[in-house]
Amino acid sequence: MKAQVIYFTENGGKCADRLLRGLEGIPEKQRLMGDLSVTGSAELQVPLRKFVGDCFYRFDALIFIGAAGIAVRMTAPYIRSKATDPAVIVIDETGKYVIPILSGHLGGANAAAQEMAEILGAEAVVTTATDLHRAFAVDDFARENRLTVTDLTAAKRISSAILAGEKVGFFTECYIEGDCPEELSPDEPGRLNIVLVRKAGSLRSAQNDNMLVLIPQRAVLGIGCRRGTPKEAIASAVESVLETAGLSIDEIAEIASIDLKKDEEGLRAFAQEAKKHLRFYTADELNRAPDGFAYEHSDFVQKTTGTDNVCERAAVLAAFDADEDRGEVKLLAGKTVRDGVTVCAAGFSVKTPRF
Repeated sequence: MKAQVIYFTENGGKCADRLLRGLEGIPEKQRLMGDLSVTGSAELQVPLRKFVGDCFYRFDALIFIGAAGIAVRMTAPYIRSKATDPAVIVIDETGKYVIPILSGHLGGANAAAQEMAEILGAEAVVTTATDLHRAFAVDDFARENRLTVTDLTAAKRISSAILAGEKVGFFTECYIEGDCPEELSPDEPGRLNIVLVRKAGSLRSAQNDNMLVLIPQRAVLGIGCRRGTPKEAIASAVESVLETAGLSIDEIAEIASIDLKKDEEGLRAFAQEAKKHLRFYTADELNRAPDGFAYEHSDFVQKTTGTDNVCERAAVLAAFDADEDRGEVKLLAGKTVRDGVTVCAAGFSVKTPRF
């Protein structure tokens, strides 16, 4: 989880330093929080609202050290969906309270808040009902195991049923580590049921209001486009690449591109409709994409963006960010050009689900 920390006072800066020192003492594979960028308000070169907007589409989490009202006002214009919004967390400048205020489960805000509270010796103020009652949360289970929740409304119904004391049926095509939570009934159908499939396929067509299908994420999309490209053109190009790679949109973890495209309405509209998080990289970051991949070079793209290839480099970087093993990334479909849109798909290793 890549995060941007924003603080506003000298005490806030001291709290940020404590947080960084604490995280550095934990092996990266044992912590939820990954790379942290820390910025004080006095260091900003652009208005705070614009800075937050840029961060909203580049980071997995935004951490405000200061008043909760600032975090609410600054992020409100960018909030779209719990499926795509980053985690937003507030810490008071003394480091006494850590408060997740957006994307508690799917975005990982609740878990990140707990981790940071332990480092700071603070209290995590978590308000979601399933956490308060220590009940199984299907959206937490999905996030921790990199699964797509195919129906957010069904997920909400399941959480409500669990909180009311109802057992939920659980069926899986995959091996799962750990003990099944007591709120679930393995292989016993209930009024509501969760089904974990191995791969997107025919079962999705049999989905009904009483069934929530969870699908493992195994790839990311890299997308580049001309200025003003409509959502429909992007959707058509993506569909072609998914068919070539043998993927479903439900198996896509996120969409990556260059930060020059963060204001592209067509790209943002497509991502919102597909319920996929957008991740943006700078040209310098794209130029540092791992070697060993045959990136298709374009002089025109190099001249206009500062990097020779957007979609393939962005996809590879995002796939490495998603791959915990850091070694299973490969291009499943190389750069495809269609109606001013470039798209490719990069795959990463699928983790074994765990309760």
